[in-house]
Amino acid sequence: METTDRTQDVNALLDEARVPTGVKLAAGALAAAGVLTALVGLQNVTLIQWRGWMMALPVVLLVVGVAAGLVAAKLARARGWSLAAGIALGGALVLSTTGFLIVSFLSGVFALLAILAVMAAIAAVILQLVSVEAFRHVAATRRKLREIGTDLDF
Repeated sequence: METTDRTQDVNALLDEARVPTGVKLAAGALAAAGVLTALVGLQNVTLIQWRGWMMALPVVLLVVGVAAGLVAAKLARARGWSLAAGIALGGALVLSTTGFLIVSFLSGVFALLAILAVMAAIAAVILQLVSVEAFRHVAATRRKLREIGTDLDF
């Protein structure tokens, strides 16, 4: 009888350990923002010749965008460190894309893709902040699973 109760408890915890839809949406938004940001960076590395310190801007966009995409892949699996990294990268996306948009407008360059990247970055940060509670619940459930000896390497 005790074994079936433990099995039922473990099964219930396993059900709770699933990645919530909100966290998956936040990961998707971060990935989309990362891809758009990387595309803006790639577009400006290949098509526009920047001079001076502004040469670094498209490269920064490319690096931050790729990093956001990689973290989004881990966030979709609700890895323990991924939400904090995702929020930090989301903030970096917002700052870098907004800064680049301002610099490009002042330089006479108008790109719809850059505007979309800013909006996607803002949406990614908002969705991640909304999913914090669900992420914490999953992390606590997975911690309980590890404590009872059912570590499935989440």
